[in-house]
Amino acid sequence: HIAAYTNVNGKNYVGAYNKHITVSTQLGPVNTRVSKYTNSYITLAWDKQTASNGYEIYSYNYTKKKYVLYKTITNGNTGSYKITGLSSNKKYKFKIRAYKLVNDKKTYGSLGNWVLQYTSVKKPKLKSATSPSTKRIKMTWSKVSGATGYQVKWSTYSDFSQNYLTKSVSSKYLSTTLKTAKS
Repeated sequence: HIAAYTNVNGKNYVGAYNKHITVSTQLGPVNTRVSKYTNSYITLAWDKQTASNGYEIYSYNYTKKKYVLYKTITNGNTGSYKITGLSSNKKYKFKIRAYKLVNDKKTYGSLGNWVLQYTSVKKPKLKSATSPSTKRIKMTWSKVSGATGYQVKWSTYSDFSQNYLTKSVSSKYLSTTLKTAKS
């Protein structure tokens, strides 16, 4: 609120204050990032806006060539959201903006940066691992749609922490034979 004053001989005499008005500063843009992803979900994270009442997540619709509202989060203290049910090996783009309630109406901050994330390819299913001869292991696996190759790993330790070999295999093959140092 505000009041007028007069200065008489160096001393201010303040009149009555008017009725107060509540004003709220605008929310800033949300700094969006990806904190985790798999072949079926992406977890978005952002810096919480202390004055916000919630957030709106927008996903990019490649058919309509625009961002559309995906989810409204009504908790201003939230700083992440897991988007589930996604397709593997696919590109997704997101933006987030904060909002706060002023006189029961939403006021918005600007849309934050956009993030682009591909979901990972699905895990291949190991069909077999056999030893056709001394110091050889033959592995076969199922085809994974969208994979451009496979990385095969072998180790004498169950946690693969040491004594391991890796081999990259083109996606046109669904088996390989590894040469091992031990029988």
